Amino acid sequence: MKKRLAALLTALVVLLSGLTALADDFNDDDDFFSDDDFFDDEEMEEFDEEDTQNMKDKMDALAGYSDIEFKQEGDFRYIILEDGASCATNRYLGAESEVTVPDKLGGLTVIAIGEMTFQDCKVEHVNLPETIISIDNMAFFKCEMLKDIVVPEGVVTLGRCCFGGCISLESAILPESLETVDEFAFLNCISLPEVTFGENLRIIGPNAFCMCAGLKKVVLPEAAMVDETAFTQCPEDRETTYLGG
Repeated sequence: MKKRLAALLTALVVLLSGLTALADDFNDDDDFFSDDDFFDDEEMEEFDEEDTQNMKDKMDALAGYSDIEFKQEGDFRYIILEDGASCATNRYLGAESEVTVPDKLGGLTVIAIGEMTFQDCKVEHVNLPETIISIDNMAFFKCEMLKDIVVPEGVVTLGRCCFGGCISLESAILPESLETVDEFAFLNCISLPEVTFGENLRIIGPNAFCMCAGLKKVVLPEAAMVDETAFTQCPEDRETTYLGG
């Protein structure tokens, strides 16, 4: 499994390398492109559900998941983790606007919202179980209708681009347990007005809130390590408050 996780990480780094290159470019040029251009270029081909699933299947194969048996219960596809007692979601197959992720699938405890589980889905509200400890890379990527999210207590990691392109996201409630916000986690969440972190936050990665044009207020612990590009292309007049300060 360690080899598969390493392969998956490599695959995601390759997939997101283009985003990193673009970020480097517009760090030096504020007019490189507008927020709308980034995700809504009229010339960009729109992915339908079949395209999205094909892309996910290719990523799964590249990451070494092709020999893993996927399970399904209801509208969720999932994979069994090494301990045999827990699982991670793999893909939401439904079409509802409001979704509740169960705390168990196939009798196994759900501990992660897996990579690309909701990518490109038309969900507006998603209720997450209190059993999860991570929201993985691109889990909600380009969920353009997602309006709010409550990340439950116990989650320690938000993966790369997990909420990237959620342009309608107006509220993100984060838990005290959260320690790491990975790169591009909230990329281009242009409707998000504020974000508050707990005392346990340790790291906010590169471009984590890049292009969050509506971000006006940030609350975080003073000891947190915040990458210098974490808030690239965010309002310069945003209010930053340090816990305990």
